[in-house]
Amino acid sequence: MKMLISSALLLSSLFIATPTLACDDHKLEISDSYVREMPPASKNTAAYMQLKNTTDKPLKLLEVQSDIAKKIELHNIVNVDGVLKMQPQPYIEIAANNSLILKPGSYHVMMMGVKRQLKQGEEVKMTLKFEGGMTRELTAPVQPIMPKSAKAGS
Repeated sequence: MKMLISSALLLSSLFIATPTLACDDHKLEISDSYVREMPPASKNTAAYMQLKNTTDKPLKLLEVQSDIAKKIELHNIVNVDGVLKMQPQPYIEIAANNSLILKPGSYHVMMMGVKRQLKQGEEVKMTLKFEGGMTRELTAPVQPIMPKSAKAGS
């Protein structure tokens, strides 16, 4: 009986120690997600999405995991002495009660060493990991690269 009570107390303490955000998926909305279709010779691609934080505190995206690539990093495009460069980021912060769009030429999820050629119509499963222990599962469609002439009209 003592063993049963001790186990119950241990389990209840684990639930109390769990951060609130880990259970409150509704506090983060993810929309417009997609993974860029890969050119034939490429081994790398990127994922994009909109992240909406409905809390009164900033959220930090720390990591993205997927079995589709050997390595996945959070990146941003920054201007270094007049030259745009892609730089890894330790995290991507979504301000309180705000949205952040991960898009080409800005913040994005860089997938390197992709294990197979991704084509339009496929889907990529990812797990987004946030500070405080919150995780979100996401399935993003693969979409073709838009030619520059098509972007100009949008």
